[in-house]
This record gives sequence, structure tokens and C-alpha cells, in this order.
Amino acid sequence: MKKRLLGGLLFLTLHTHAQTKLERWYPGFTGLRATKPVFFDKTGQVKLSFDSSFTLLEGALGENVFYGEYMVLEKKQAKETDTLYYITDRKGNLKGVPPGIRFLEITANRIIAQKDRKFGLIRMDLSCLTPFKYSFIRPFSEGLAVAEADAFFTLLDTAGHETIPFDHRMSSMGNDSRYDVKAYQNNVSEGYSNYSENGLLGIMDKNGKTITPARFDYLYQFCNGRAYASRKDSSGYVNTRGEFVIGPAPKDKYYGNFSGGLVRMKNNDGTYCYIDTTGKVVLPGKLLGAGDFNHGYAVVTIEGRPAGKKQIIDTKGKVIYEGEFENAWFMEDVVVITYESRFAGFDVTSNNYSYLDYNFHTVWQPPCSAKIINRLPVLNACDYKEVKVAYLGSYERRFTLSELMPFLKKANPEELHLQVTDKNFKLPSSITKMKNLKELQVSFCELSEIPEDIGNLTSLEELDFDYTSIRHIPKSMYKLKNLKKISLKSTQLPLDEIITLKKEMPGVKVVFKDNQPILIQ
Repeated sequence: MKKRLLGGLLFLTLHTHAQTKLERWYPGFTGLRATKPVFFDKTGQVKLSFDSSFTLLEGALGENVFYGEYMVLEKKQAKETDTLYYITDRKGNLKGVPPGIRFLEITANRIIAQKDRKFGLIRMDLSCLTPFKYSFIRPFSEGLAVAEADAFFTLLDTAGHETIPFDHRMSSMGNDSRYDVKAYQNNVSEGYSNYSENGLLGIMDKNGKTITPARFDYLYQFCNGRAYASRKDSSGYVNTRGEFVIGPAPKDKYYGNFSGGLVRMKNNDGTYCYIDTTGKVVLPGKLLGAGDFNHGYAVVTIEGRPAGKKQIIDTKGKVIYEGEFENAWFMEDVVVITYESRFAGFDVTSNNYSYLDYNFHTVWQPPCSAKIINRLPVLNACDYKEVKVAYLGSYERRFTLSELMPFLKKANPEELHLQVTDKNFKLPSSITKMKNLKELQVSFCELSEIPEDIGNLTSLEELDFDYTSIRHIPKSMYKLKNLKKISLKSTQLPLDEIITLKKEMPGVKVVFKDNQPILIQ
């Protein structure tokens, strides 16, 4: 197997300068839906770019920072289940990975890979560090990676050696949905890890020595000598001996880690402040929201500030940056500001993020043509004519038609989704002038009338008027020769009109009930 993996990979021969610390290149995308990946330096200068057939490994942007000599790319195939993997060097030279191996993450210049449902570690030259025998492998932390087998775990070093026996059980949090994302928190932090026994968690060190019995319901990683821990209905912070040094207190009073030497605490009135590792309040302000400090900064929402805006503060409490954004990730040289919080990874696939330097000036952001836009601040910062995809409205975020008209009058997108709060409104005529429009969705609103000139949308392939008040379909719709699907669920259209539509447009899939298309030939 090794010979097969190594064959022909001459350009990946490790050089003597492999240990040299290389400039960090940060990832981004210049194509829609996380395509056309690029890598750029901390000033925003693009160093490497790839075409639309490539993307990066799934996950947050920070997991694809180009630290070393090589990086992994994905190449999607015709079948969505088929993915090819490539390794690129810093000059853009590509080498394909043999089929049957799935790459999950690059960590410590090693690749966590999967084959035949088992996990292993391989080097960047594709030689095996470990057999593919583990149930899962976590990313390296402090030079050690958690490897699971049959619910127990060992720690692998960067050479792939198992450094401790499989004596400790993985730290599963059980069925509490709040902790699903933290179901396996055995990563080494400040020389310590944790383990599970009888549904409770205990502290162990990186050498496999048990430090405390399993007595906690929840146990986070150590930062600055403190780890968040909960037991029954109380929580606080323990030292490396498992002793509470802050708290315990009611379970929702504390949360987060001391990565920046400070952590948030909930006040009696529901606002937040920050305390240090001794439990002393050092930033006493009334914060409506407060995040963890990292690289000396945290995202907060300050009481009395403009609605909809968040702030970034330093460890002195000084506001460094303010704007309409959802979150920020603080990396070594740059800050990533994100504008979405819908679900994990959506910022990446929708391209709703910006890179800032530590003067909080933008150094790089995706072009508007590559964004899936659903917030007015992001939309209004773009040249409307460049926008290709706009999803304007949802259960969480609704707009009025007047708010969107400046965009609708000038734009010519390929995809447009609308949910507005107006009562009994007619589809604006400006939409029927969008010659590039391939997908139009106006749903979950009180749209009552479709204009006759909708037949001008000759590029249209999909139409969705679900959960609207439309009562009539104009005959001009029959001219939409490229239309492949129209969805009319929960409208006020009479059935005879829907049947007529299908007869006039044979081959078009017409859906008028959930999972029930009309198929009339």
C-alpha cells in the first residue's frame, strides 16, 4: 500500500528546509458556494489561486490556513458522493491522491484520513504514519492527537506513535443536545486531558495518569490553569487538581475559557462582565452579550449602543471596532469578521466574511459576485449589478419591499429569494427585467399577483411561489421555455389552473403539495 501511495510523487519529496517557518497564507473563495479557492498573505496579497472545480476541506476558514509546504484541495465530481483530493505545494503544483482515501483535516503538517471507514494519519508525501485502524482521530494539540478505538482512546505523537495505552474512555457528553458539539473534549491542553467513566468526567495528564476520579458532568479544556466544570446544577472553574477555585455557582453563571486570561460571568440582571483567573471582576460593564477573549480581543454587545451592532473590545474594555456582524475569529495576523450565524460553515459557503488586520482595516474579502447575500448591510456595501445570488428574507430576518427596491431596480442576479412583510403585494415589474435570473423564489409571504410580463424571464429554470396568496397564473408564463420546475404549495390557485399550466408546459415538474408533483403528459 505504501509503495502505491508513494509512487510518482517526486515533487513532494521533503526538503531540508521543511522545518523553516513559512509565511501564513489565509484561505478564501472567489467563486460562489466555496469554489475558486485562493490563498493570500496577511496584507491581502493573493499568493495562490485555483479554478472553480476546486474547493477546500470542509470546516471553518481557520482550519485551512496554509502553514506549511503543502495544502489539501477537494475536487468535486459529477456525482456529489465522489470527491477527489489533491495536494498542492506553494507554487500551485498539484498531485492527485489515490481514490478510496478521504481527507478530513490537515493538522501539524499531518493529514487525518479515512479509508474503509477507519481513520489513520498520513504524511504530506502520502506515506502512512499509522494504520487505518482507529474509529476517529482528533486534530493535534500540543503535539498530541486523540485517537479513538472501541470508545477508548490513546494519544498519538506527530510520528504516529501511541504514547499511552487505551486505558481511558472517550469523554462523551451523553444526550444533552447543548453539548453535542463538545462530545469529545479529550484534546490535550496545558498538559492535561479528560476521560469518561460511568457517564462522568475526570482529569488525566498527557502521560495517561489519572489525576481525579470521574465526578464532573462537564469538563472543558484548561486555559491559564483553569478549566470550566459543572456538577449537577452548579458550575465554575477548577484547577489542575480538580478543585473549584471559582464557584461553584448556578450553572448558567459562568461559561467559556480563560484563553485570554479573562472569562465572562453573568450578573444577577442577566448582563455580563469579565473576571480574571482569581474570580475578580476586572471589566464590570453591563454587556448584553460577551464572547471568549482570544489574542487579546473579544466580541461583545454593549448595553446602550446602536441596535443591531456588536463591538470588539480589548482586555482593558476599550472598544476597538463596531459594526453589524455576527462573530469574529482572532488569528495570528488577521481577524475574520463573519456576517452569518445560520449554521456551522455557512459563513464559508455563502462567502459572508471579511479579513481585517489588527488595525481593523479590511485586507481581503470575497467579491460580491461570489457571495450569497441575505443581510442589508452586506447587500448595500456591494455594487448591486455585481450580485449574483440574494436570499432576502427568512423566518429570522424579514424585510419590507421598500427596503429592497433600491436593489431590485438595479440588480440582475441569477438567483433571487424574497420573503417580505408587505400585505397583498404584486411582484415588482423590475424583477421581470432580470434577464439573468435562473431561480426565483417568492414564498411565505402575501404575494397576491404575478405580473403578465413574467414571461420576459427567458433564462428562468426554477420558480417557487409556495405559501403565497396568488390566485391566477398569467398565460405569459407558458413562454418560459427553460423552466424545469415550479412549486405552488399552499397557494390560492384553483386546481384547474394548475392542471392547465402543466398541460401547457409539458416536461415541467409542477409541485402543488408537499412531495406530490403533478405528472401529466
